[in-house]
Amino acid sequence: IRETLRRVGGVDWKETIPVTSVGDSWNYRHRVRLHANWHGSAWHIGYHARRSHELAAFGGCSVLWPELDEVVRRVSRAVLRLPTGLGLREVSLAYSRKLRRAAASVSVVGDLQKLRQTAAQLGEDASLYGVELRRGEELWQWGNLELAYDHGAAEDFELNYEAGMFTQANPAVNDSLVGAVVEATTEGRPSSVLELHA
Repeated sequence: IRETLRRVGGVDWKETIPVTSVGDSWNYRHRVRLHANWHGSAWHIGYHARRSHELAAFGGCSVLWPELDEVVRRVSRAVLRLPTGLGLREVSLAYSRKLRRAAASVSVVGDLQKLRQTAAQLGEDASLYGVELRRGEELWQWGNLELAYDHGAAEDFELNYEAGMFTQANPAVNDSLVGAVVEATTEGRPSSVLELHA
């Protein structure tokens, strides 16, 4: 962190930088982005193999929530039936424990008008709550993409997100960040907060 502040920001930070570990080291991610390719007359999704663009089939992932791991397995089976004209590139999936539902944001190169039925088919086959098709800035949506965090300040405000949005992948860390922001902005605290994640 010090080196990055010095190299990128020109800041020579001498004070203590507290580093906190939150949650479990396994089964903590509530979202995942998978790559796609057409192989053997069907679409397949998975991770890129180490240091390559070759697709490694999804066989489970020990850092995903078990619920999300099951969603990925359902989507992996469902994409096998999708047409080649879809031009599938990536599939981003997210799961909400609060709402017990999943949604997908799917990056394609095909014609969105012709692919609407495909999005609905994917959503129904994989039991998704919503599917968004994306081609550049063009979007089309089936179902409902809105998901909700189950966080510590849920009585005070809702925190919603969608499958294609950036969110903290570890909800326990996100809860800690939300708590820090709420604490930093209460009466008697500094009125300015600098968010440096990006």
